[in-house]
Amino acid sequence: MLNVSLIIRTFNEEKNIEECILSCINNNINEIIIVDGYSTDCTKKIVENLIVLYSNIKFIQTTKGLVNQKMLVLKNLLHTMIILQ
Repeated sequence: MLNVSLIIRTFNEEKNIEECILSCINNNINEIIIVDGYSTDCTKKIVENLIVLYSNIKFIQTTKGLVNQKMLVLKNLLHTMIILQ
């Protein structure tokens, strides 16, 4: 079986993030990394609640921009198969 890391960039996605993460979990994604641009809604709290339940979720907050956010995450991946959203 292929080990897959999924990177999801967010900013104020409280309406969508839980469903998105649960869909990834239901599809057996091995590692889910949420890169948040310091959301001002409840995105962070929703992700933190899911982290308690699922050990394969990681959460990073940064405002460094798209390219820098991707590079930051790529340096810390566990798996070689990567999906960038």
